[in-house]
Amino acid sequence: MKLSFTHWSPNPTKVTFSITFFLLCFIFTGKVLAQNCPPPSAVQIDADSITTTTAQVTWGLVSGADYYLVEYSPEGYPAGFGVIDTAFVDTLILDGLNPCVVYDVYVYSICGNNISPPSGPSTFTTTTSHPTCTYTFQLNDDFGDGWNTAFLSVLHNGEESVFTIDYAAGSSATFELDVLSGLPVCVNYSPGFFENEVSFNILDPDGNSIYADGPDPATGNIINFIACNATCAVPKAWGMADVNATNARTSWSFLPGTNNGSVFLEYGPMGFTRGTGTTINVPAGQTSATLTGLEEKTWYNVYLGVDCGTDSSKVIGPLQFETLWLVDVGVSFIIPNADEFCNLGNNETVTVGL
Repeated sequence: MKLSFTHWSPNPTKVTFSITFFLLCFIFTGKVLAQNCPPPSAVQIDADSITTTTAQVTWGLVSGADYYLVEYSPEGYPAGFGVIDTAFVDTLILDGLNPCVVYDVYVYSICGNNISPPSGPSTFTTTTSHPTCTYTFQLNDDFGDGWNTAFLSVLHNGEESVFTIDYAAGSSATFELDVLSGLPVCVNYSPGFFENEVSFNILDPDGNSIYADGPDPATGNIINFIACNATCAVPKAWGMADVNATNARTSWSFLPGTNNGSVFLEYGPMGFTRGTGTTINVPAGQTSATLTGLEEKTWYNVYLGVDCGTDSSKVIGPLQFETLWLVDVGVSFIIPNADEFCNLGNNETVTVGL
């Protein structure tokens, strides 16, 4: 890349100089991205191998490849900045993973000093170690012809479940929903025709009725509760508020009535295993924290949980962020000295170091 600059001296002579940058792209310890080194095919995750901390990835062998690089980290990370492992066959066990996290996996072929484009991502979710429990939804229709387009919708952990009685089902239907302890459950009712026929009952994991309505049930958001009778819930919103070169600030907010515990955070380099990172404990009521001791221009993950004393929430995350350079762009030297600029002649060279 060549950049041209123009300098005007006090006399009518225009002095022009240029700076030339040579850009070479190296990936993974100096290996050059090459077209003659094809990427592996059929990268996939063995579903039966997925646990809270491990998973097995397989791919098709490439003729001429000396070995393979497997890169993985939480979903959405920029390729080239994840955890790297090496394999000489067509399979690898990924370990040191975190429970209930979505991961992306890329596989590269290495052919001598060349590296293929990435194959992937292949995406999978580790299993959860968090306790679950089951709620029961009992639906009834007095006339026996279904709910006539009415339905219950349940929002939990970012997913929606819809319950109704079809015409063929007649007068009743029962549904069970497995939920994660400590997370909010939001139940909504949408009406249909002949509301005087509709009624329902919601039972907790112990079989106790926690909400019942009908005929002519209330509509809209009818009940919200914390799953499994837990009172320790995760924030409803969480993000990075400010990111710098060696520190960053994260902030969060809770659903009304659910913030009754202190927050704990753990952060570390992209793809780190929980338990090996830096931890912060934040008093109850505080809604932000500063992460310190970071390296400049480095990708990080951060996880969050809530400690309510006798109970703790599900750990959520990770958030991903990249720190900035301490000095983003700067001039390190100019030859000749700036004081001599006004004495430059035509076609003289100025060297600028960035």
